[in-house]
Amino acid sequence: MLINPSGVLFNPLSIAESIKRLIADKPFIHDELLNHNDLWFNFSFSTLFSGINQDIVLANMNDAYQQGREQLKNADSIIITLGTAWVYEETASGNIVANCHKLPANQFIRRRLNVDEIVGVYKSLIPEILAINPGVRIIFTVSPVRHIKDGLHENNISKSVLHLFVEEITSLFDRTEYFPAWEIMMDELRDYRFYASDMLHPSDQAVDYIFDKFCASCVDPESLNIISEVKAYKHNLNHRLIHPESRESRLFLKNTQKQQQLLLRKYPFLSERMI
Repeated sequence: MLINPSGVLFNPLSIAESIKRLIADKPFIHDELLNHNDLWFNFSFSTLFSGINQDIVLANMNDAYQQGREQLKNADSIIITLGTAWVYEETASGNIVANCHKLPANQFIRRRLNVDEIVGVYKSLIPEILAINPGVRIIFTVSPVRHIKDGLHENNISKSVLHLFVEEITSLFDRTEYFPAWEIMMDELRDYRFYASDMLHPSDQAVDYIFDKFCASCVDPESLNIISEVKAYKHNLNHRLIHPESRESRLFLKNTQKQQQLLLRKYPFLSERMI
């Protein structure tokens, strides 16, 4: 399992471009890095990959992409979560960027994608994905996080564009489907107690609720058992010890470590980074 090899991407065209790069198996080179405020970056990656050392930045990007390509070829399922239909085009190149990296606003044009524009990109992308991984299942979701800086009305229009795109693309390809994370948040979890303190992001309780719904509808029973075992380990791992120096606490930590090693032996496809 791999999450967001480029960091979190929000708009559907940047996500598509990231996947196309994985399919092309085209590593990034130094000439594709840009510098602003002493930080090296690339418009295809989130700010998590930015850094002062150019060589390290490039190595981290290519390492993430190599992992992403391997997962793309071998994954049982690919989940594509769409956040917004609003995009930023770099005026110098006309390219849509995944992240503006805090460059001056006058270097970009902000606009909203239309349904046909997104459908056109994915009508060519999905056959490319299926060509390298014929058995993969492609699950689309629309993020329930509202982009308040766009304005509530503009956010609703943006989400509507994404929903219309998903409706059309899933009608065109058999191996695509939709999981209603947005609808669960908006219709089942309407109360503001299900929101974080910013009143925009789902609370931990809401995240767990939506994840349980996803597992029930999209995950096979064997994988559900693995998830249950990993969650039990994570619960122990995140347990806050009141007296960490005590004999009881040391024994608890030792048993938790044994629990991790047992999981790694039992399920070799897991890694310490994943759990």
